[in-house]
Amino acid sequence: MYAVISTSGLDKNVPNSKTGTQSSSTSDRGYDRGKIIKLEGPTGLTANPTTTIIDGVEQVPTGNSTIPTFPKTIRLPRDGAQALSTGGRAGDEFPPDSQTEEYTLLGVGIRAVSFLSVQVYVVGLYIASSDIAALQQHLVRQAATPVSASAANGQEAWNEILRDTHLRTALRIVPTRNTDFLHLRDGWVRAITAQAQSANARAKEVEVAAKRGSSIPAGAVVASEFEDDSFGIALNDFKSLFGGGVRKNVPKGQILYLLRNRVGGLETMFHAGHGKPVVWLGAMQDERRGRLGLLSRELHDATI
Repeated sequence: MYAVISTSGLDKNVPNSKTGTQSSSTSDRGYDRGKIIKLEGPTGLTANPTTTIIDGVEQVPTGNSTIPTFPKTIRLPRDGAQALSTGGRAGDEFPPDSQTEEYTLLGVGIRAVSFLSVQVYVVGLYIASSDIAALQQHLVRQAATPVSASAANGQEAWNEILRDTHLRTALRIVPTRNTDFLHLRDGWVRAITAQAQSANARAKEVEVAAKRGSSIPAGAVVASEFEDDSFGIALNDFKSLFGGGVRKNVPKGQILYLLRNRVGGLETMFHAGHGKPVVWLGAMQDERRGRLGLLSRELHDATI
């Protein structure tokens, strides 16, 4: 899914394994020789991205002229709907004194449609800064038994991370041109549906192989988790989050957040810009939808 995740904060908590004077770049080269986990996706942020300081916040270049930078760290409301006095009605504004959580940028990319390669939005993947160590530990365990460089194995590695580690993540989506929630939603729904269909097909292949007496790889999924009626209900719930009830348009430069909490639930927020309050849009608790969203090509091909 994501090719480079050691930049923008992940390396700051990793001690050198041999000597205190060994540089991180030397250590990385040694790691590359036999232990690197190759995951599907673009090359990610450069090893030392050029950053600038805007309003006291370090910014990373995006490669897009309309949205030229993304903040290296952001702060978002910590408790979701619980931080709102109403309990979380769509359109409610978070009070200025809301408790916040810091998120660190893992990577940034651009979503473009195939026709004329028109750029639609810039998207950044963030992880809660306090969860970085947990992600590192999981990757170290995976490095002990490296996966191959195939797209399927890379996809499964990130599926496992999202399903099992309880990491809090946030997608920061900023349109490069005026758009609307329905347009964005329809693209994400198509991508999520494709991911579910792919998972169902893989499970079917394993089931057929088992019936033929073939050996089944360890950890292979025989029954897909996306075939039951509850997943269809969850997808409809996701559609309703962006049904345009509170607002329909997403102007260029304004920010949509898709947060995944510790139990995998999806929370959505909107921010019209500097000096404006963050607005609550809604939430849903089925973790499969949020996981497929992060794994879907609509988002992960643009990210990292």
